[in-house]
Amino acid sequence: MKLSNKTVGCLIIITFLFLFYHKSYAVNDVDKTIELLLKGSDREREYAAEFLGKLNVKKAIPFLKDALIKDKSFLVRLACLSSLNRFGEPYDPKIVEKALRSEDRYVRIKAARILQDLTEWKNKEIILKLFEDNDSEVRKKIIIAAGKLEIKEALDP
Repeated sequence: MKLSNKTVGCLIIITFLFLFYHKSYAVNDVDKTIELLLKGSDREREYAAEFLGKLNVKKAIPFLKDALIKDKSFLVRLACLSSLNRFGEPYDPKIVEKALRSEDRYVRIKAARILQDLTEWKNKEIILKLFEDNDSEVRKKIIIAAGKLEIKEALDP
């Protein structure tokens, strides 16, 4: 029986959620997740990068940094960026800004979610422009980010 890409993606998500909510997640499973980050499909690498940030295992930092620089998938690099921030590593504003300008709605949503975690953002114009985004989910995340970043220009009528 051949599974569609969507089905495989859903199964991966369910597996990661299951593992995340169980405290019995062992060190060798962290190694398996790192291996997925290195050798999995685009979707597997993306979820592995996100999951490693949630696990908060310092061993993952060099692998996340390497994938941030070398991975061909922009979504994987965004997931690495988000996870590295959980470890206290600074964001690369160029990558976040590029993601905010992406044609792909999913990439814009993910970048807007990253903005919500930041305490400082210099390019306010891009945030103000995204208030007019066609996608309501992007607009919601940008509104939250603008509030957390205290962008006063966003309050002007």
